[in-house]
This record gives sequence, structure tokens and C-alpha cells, in this order.
Amino acid sequence: MKPARHPMRTRHRPPVEAGRGTPRWAWAGGAVGLLLLGLAGTGCTSRTLPLPPPDVEPLAGVDVQGQLLVRGTAKETAWVAVINESTGFGTVVHIDQEGCNSSCPFEVQLPASAGDDIAAWQFFETSDRFFGTVPEAP
Repeated sequence: MKPARHPMRTRHRPPVEAGRGTPRWAWAGGAVGLLLLGLAGTGCTSRTLPLPPPDVEPLAGVDVQGQLLVRGTAKETAWVAVINESTGFGTVVHIDQEGCNSSCPFEVQLPASAGDDIAAWQFFETSDRFFGTVPEAP
């Protein structure tokens, strides 16, 4: 009497490359995996990924003119936007320095009052934008 076959075994084996013990499907799967890994790796260097917010120093009170001074550091060649979310007023500055990596200083002044919420973020210029010139008055 023959021994019983294991229920998970099949009668057919996957095709094998000539002279090698690795099935063809494993080679194809590995190639596809490497391709996907390569594509994912190129996405990591894209400048469209969200940037962390700039490092902002603790906020001090407003001066006698009602202006708040916001200081901090951001990435080299980035744009920094600071907005008073309570009033909707904000300012955008460009980091012109190079060679400072992620510690390029910026300084912004904007009107504020005690209790106002201030938000700041950094971004890089993109090619997808509106650009226009203000015409002269008629």
C-alpha cells in the first residue's frame, strides 16, 4: 500500500529555469517587487511631499504698535507663511540664504492681539501656480 499524499501537495510543480532551482514566478515576482521599490524610492525625494512646519521661537507679546514679531528657522530656499488665524491677516517670506539646510532664520511681523491664534508653515515654490500682473488703473 502506498503512503497517503499530503493534502497540500500538488501533482504539478511550477516551471523552473533551466539549470536553476528557482521557479520562474519567483523571478518575475522579485523583478516586479524591485521595480515597485525603485518607484517608491523616487517618490521619497519629491519636493511635493508635505514639509514639517518651521521651528518657531516662543511667541512674545505684541509691541506698542500692536505688532507681533515671529522668529524661527526653516528649510533653505523655502517660503514661510505666518498667519493670524483670528484676523485672517498673514505674511509670506522667502528664505534667500543657502547652505543653512533646515536652520535658515526668518522673521515676520504682523498685527495681533493677546489671545490670537498664530499658524506658520513652510513650502517650496511649485510650477503649478497662477501668475499675473496688476494692470494700471483706467
